[in-house]
Amino acid sequence: MSKKHTNKSFLNKKVRKIGMKKTCVDCKKRFEVPASELDDGDPFDCPECGLEYTVVYEGSTITLVESKEIEMENSDFELSDDEDYS
Repeated sequence: MSKKHTNKSFLNKKVRKIGMKKTCVDCKKRFEVPASELDDGDPFDCPECGLEYTVVYEGSTITLVESKEIEMENSDFELSDDEDYS
C-alpha cells in the first residue's frame, strides 16, 4: 500500500519538477504552467484570454496570483502627492 504524500514541501518539490495546473478566474479555462516557467516573480498569461498571472513563492508554497492584485497591493503603499507627510 502506498502512502499518500500530504507534506507541502514534498508537493512543492513535485510542482517545481513537473509544473502546475491553474484555472483562470476570468475565462474559467484550465491550463498548465510548465516547471521551467515557475520562477518567483515571472509573469505567465492565460493561453485563452491573456489574463496575466505572476508566480509567487511564499515560504515553501508556490502560487499564481493575478498580476493586477499584486499591482494593487504595491500601490497601497505609495503616498499620493495630496497626502500630508507630517
